[in-house]
Amino acid sequence: MGESDVPRYPALLGLLLAACGHPGNDAAMNATDADAAVQGNVTDEDNASTAEPANDAAGNATAPVAGDEESVRAHIDAIYASYENKGNGDQTLSPDFDKAWKRAAGDGLDYDPFCDCQDFEPKRFRHRVKSIRFDGDHAIVAVEFQNGFEGPEDRGWKPKIYDLLRTTDGWVVDDIMSDEDGSLKRAMKAAEPGSMGIG
Repeated sequence: MGESDVPRYPALLGLLLAACGHPGNDAAMNATDADAAVQGNVTDEDNASTAEPANDAAGNATAPVAGDEESVRAHIDAIYASYENKGNGDQTLSPDFDKAWKRAAGDGLDYDPFCDCQDFEPKRFRHRVKSIRFDGDHAIVAVEFQNGFEGPEDRGWKPKIYDLLRTTDGWVVDDIMSDEDGSLKRAMKAAEPGSMGIG
């Protein structure tokens, strides 16, 4: 099994989507909202930066910083690098997400929410970015991936939503979301301490 430097956590995933009102709102969108969220966003298909501007605390429109789209895509590539035999991955969590994760899961989970799996095939693992929506210092990224296994349940692209937070050191993962299970961070904050850990 491919391992990363970041602790692994419990199950999650299906068609994902999130509408995160920031800061501090962990709400996840449902599948219908998901379709609406991608309207006007950056996608692999159109490859154009048409994301709607976010608003700052005063209600003024704020535009993504130049180069944000490229840096977001690079960070998603870094998240999956170790799964695809492309070097060490970067699954750094935001302080808030890391605190919730350690509280709920201790040393780690019996499931990997980054690949929605317990194992994967590095030679055939693939991922792609479907859309990016900027919201202040956050980037809501719709991603699809394949674990590389041959079983019928593993074929096809599996969806996932990342909430990335911009920091002075670059992007970090502030939440992982799915349409089935919603926000992982929110679930971890609501869980009993240690209840989502291995064993």
